[in-house]
Amino acid sequence: MKPPTPSKGNIYLIGFMGSGKTRVGTALARRLGLPFLDTDAEAERISGRSVARLFREGGKAGFRRLEQRVIAAAAAGPIRVVAVGGGAVTRAANLRAMRRSGTVVRLRAPFSVIRRRIGKGAGRPLWDASGVLFRRREPLYRKAAHVAVDASGTPEAAARIIACRLGLERRSPAPSAPGELMVRTGSHSYPVLVGSGVLDAVPARLGRLTSARRAVLVSDARLAGGPGRRLAAAFRRSGWKLSAAFLPGAEGAKSLSAIARLYGFLLRSRTERTTPLVALGGGTVGDAAGFAAATYYRGIPLVHVPTTLLAQTDSAIGGKTGVNHPLAKNAVGAFHQPVLVAADTDLLASLPDREFQSGLAEVVKTALALDRDFAEGLLERWGSLQSRSGAELAWAVSRCVRLKAAAVAEDERDLSGRRELLNLGHTVGHALEAAAGFGRFRHGEAVAWGLRAAFRLSAERGWLADPGDRALASALLGRLRTPAWPARLSWSHLNRHLALDKKVRDGRSVMILLRRAGKAVRVPGVALGDIRRVVARLSTEARP
Repeated sequence: MKPPTPSKGNIYLIGFMGSGKTRVGTALARRLGLPFLDTDAEAERISGRSVARLFREGGKAGFRRLEQRVIAAAAAGPIRVVAVGGGAVTRAANLRAMRRSGTVVRLRAPFSVIRRRIGKGAGRPLWDASGVLFRRREPLYRKAAHVAVDASGTPEAAARIIACRLGLERRSPAPSAPGELMVRTGSHSYPVLVGSGVLDAVPARLGRLTSARRAVLVSDARLAGGPGRRLAAAFRRSGWKLSAAFLPGAEGAKSLSAIARLYGFLLRSRTERTTPLVALGGGTVGDAAGFAAATYYRGIPLVHVPTTLLAQTDSAIGGKTGVNHPLAKNAVGAFHQPVLVAADTDLLASLPDREFQSGLAEVVKTALALDRDFAEGLLERWGSLQSRSGAELAWAVSRCVRLKAAAVAEDERDLSGRRELLNLGHTVGHALEAAAGFGRFRHGEAVAWGLRAAFRLSAERGWLADPGDRALASALLGRLRTPAWPARLSWSHLNRHLALDKKVRDGRSVMILLRRAGKAVRVPGVALGDIRRVVARLSTEARP
């Protein structure tokens, strides 16, 4: 059957040299059964000279005039896929011609990927100034495009995404079969199982990682039946001996007194240094049980079996453990990487709605901080996620795990690298959690308020300037459900907790803000007056 033809004319691919316009265009044209035109190749055909020679003999201005003629002819011709030269966006006439005659798709790729693809820049007359040009042209590409697509992968993958985004091809459903991802750190690497039914695979997978055949299951009483019973049965079927301990519910698990009682259980049950501790539960159980595993006998093997969306997409990955102090959340803790994580998306079907909505805030945070395409995908799939489609949940969890794994590999201890960017929304969020009293807000609910504050502060700095970026961030934040801001929470009380934020350096506050959707940045020295003004506005509004 013939593929559908674009109803809005040509598909123009724009982007910096090396972003893959020719290869992606060829793949897209083949996929849609359309002709393909490369404007550089057409300029060479018309002139009988190479692009490099055109630049040498006629200068940049001469080449741009010829390029403009080629684009004008393409705009007036039959429908096709057109790969446009990287500098075409510098001429307003080209932008008008493309936008009036079709859909402009921007191919995005990090400069590190582009540099690797181009090598020494043979045949590219402007490569020597590529770094400056890249920074100068990025805003032009953003302004010109109707749609932006990540092209750092294969041309076929980018072509498929473009076809789906333009409505020319139905998106394939996210795979529901379990998958295994890897987290690689400086200390060690470990697998993350994601998908339907992976809880039952934990004993066998753990058996390949250790010679131990005894484990301790740590959970809370609410999970003793259901997933707790199911996991215990799976261990016993596999020949493991299992003992079980239970933590208090919610934030009560993250207290030093609860950890002291857990230490007592481990000692009385003669838990050895090689005995895996299996944490079954949400973020609070994982944090508390993980801290016990990190400190009991100076560290025993840890397995995370997260049962909430927040834990599956964030807290179970990366080795952070900790408990609360009355003055600050997670003030006492350690880094202790697990040996295995199993995120069974079936467990999310029965999650209370408030817990599920809290987890969505962390998913949105990850996307806005690190991956614009993921953010756009969340907006497109929001209805399916809210209905808890197993396939879509596996897609979202896997995407978050991949992004978190990459951040952890670069900055395991969350000091100054990419991982710190995942603290987007957490400066105000953690302060709100503590100031309102632990338990009033779920963690994700407080982070959602923190994200709104970061959104406002970013916009006040002139960031998120692209209307598409601002609309995307605002739309996602507007879909997050949160309790109202506490009416009687004073600024002085909130400020005391802001001062205890873990990102403070040399007494100066550090916040993670958004330069654009998918591009979070570290900002030291954010004025308290700015934070106070934004919080004052937010406290009287329901949405950003």
